[in-house]
Amino acid sequence: MLGPSGAGKSTLLNLIAGFLPPASGSLLINGEAHNATPPAQRPVSMLFQENNLFNHLTIRQNISLGSTQALN
Repeated sequence: MLGPSGAGKSTLLNLIAGFLPPASGSLLINGEAHNATPPAQRPVSMLFQENNLFNHLTIRQNISLGSTQALN
């Protein structure tokens, strides 16, 4: 996705990932509404530009953050 600063790129990604609720309308992913789906249960992920690893956690624990079944 390309656009100038302030065009809404980050806002759109935050809506899709579930970090922001839509002000109106429906968010469809693969034809299914996901307005009420929590971020961890959506069929998408968001990788942030900044490196935000927790130094006190192992690599495995850092990767599994946000997923209750990742360590199983």
